Amino acid sequence: MKTPVKFAIAAVLALPMVALGGMVAAGITPLALGMHDTVHTDTAGVAFGGYDVVASHADQHVLGDLQHSADHAGATWQFSTPENLATFQADPARYAPACGGYCAFAATKGFAAPGEPETSTVHAGTLYVFADSDVQAMAMADPAALEQSCASFD
Repeated sequence: MKTPVKFAIAAVLALPMVALGGMVAAGITPLALGMHDTVHTDTAGVAFGGYDVVASHADQHVLGDLQHSADHAGATWQFSTPENLATFQADPARYAPACGGYCAFAATKGFAAPGEPETSTVHAGTLYVFADSDVQAMAMADPAALEQSCASFD
């Protein structure tokens, strides 16, 4: 085989790896690779962008405070009030976001991608997080898909 052809074949075969590298750099990983943490956190290990998940269940996107924080599932969760902290500690599974706080729509497509707490919504008692408001609108068009994908998210 001639060298230019070998180079072209190698380049084509390398494209998926380059694309995967770019996705990983952006915080997006295929779920099948298992490269994501159980809970999406920032570099300090804080979940849900530091927002109060209990307040988010009441459609109030409020930043929490380290003074009112708890460790759960390998992450630090912050709350705006001692009452919300106590509520979370009594039943963390009820208040923690589906899909570990990753974008729930991305999970329906087989990916773990960062979610933005400001674009979270509660559906059927579960808190779902999305990458942005456009993604949230697309995802809420088929909430059954969300429920199914996040139920199997690991």
